Amino acid sequence: MGRLYNPNWRGPVLDLDSDSNQRYTQVITISQALYSQLIFQMRNIIQSGQVIGAANLAVQGGQNNVNNQLAIINNLVQCRIDMLAS
Repeated sequence: MGRLYNPNWRGPVLDLDSDSNQRYTQVITISQALYSQLIFQMRNIIQSGQVIGAANLAVQGGQNNVNNQLAIINNLVQCRIDMLAS
């Protein structure tokens, strides 16, 4: 069944189709020590600004890509105009 959605999915897939608003809850039991460790890691990530920094870099990279593509498109349009004018 999973291969219908993604050919790389080899294991079983639970298909949760619905035509109304529903909620599905999965409970995962972990130790108190692991929970404390995860909370500690999340606090460090939030306090260090890693998420904000990564998001800013991604936005900047996307904007650079858009700018580069616009420059290429502009160059192609100008070349076409020059050729038509000649």
